[in-house]
Amino acid sequence: MAKPVISKKDTEKKPGIFARMKRYFKEVVAELKKTSWPTKKDVVKYTGIVLGFIALFAIVVGAMDFALVELLNLIVR
Repeated sequence: MAKPVISKKDTEKKPGIFARMKRYFKEVVAELKKTSWPTKKDVVKYTGIVLGFIALFAIVVGAMDFALVELLNLIVR
């Protein structure tokens, strides 16, 4: 009788959950080391720009809200 053909898939077991988690975190650390991080000066500058735009849009939205409320009050009266 001939031996059954065993596929490659049947003979190779995939690593356990903890081995896969360990490999995942090792790869994450390796990728983070490749990242070029901004300087503190750049971070402060970009944070100021973002906060400035947020303040600007908050003022614009607040002004539009105030104007529309006043317009509706004129129409209702």
